Amino acid sequence: MQYPFEPEVRRIHHALEFLDLVGACQRFVAPTGRIVPSLRERQLCKDERETVHRNVDRVRATCVMTHVLAETVRHADLLREDLDGRSGLRAEHDKRI
Repeated sequence: MQYPFEPEVRRIHHALEFLDLVGACQRFVAPTGRIVPSLRERQLCKDERETVHRNVDRVRATCVMTHVLAETVRHADLLREDLDGRSGLRAEHDKRI
């Protein structure tokens, strides 16, 4: 049974998650943009370089995951809000597959 307010609650939840994602990106970009230029004048030791490389790899993987999400969301209108165990698509799109 679906309550009449459920679609609105899902929209609000989606908006909050979106804002969290945008905020997380901003919290990374802004300080990094300030810190990196100040480090240009010094040379990192081997351990520091390895740590930076490890973390940049993690950041890169997260950026790829976020990019894939953004590209996938373009097609989200095909997803059924109430999955019924068939294709996961709304009934009008079920016929296409």
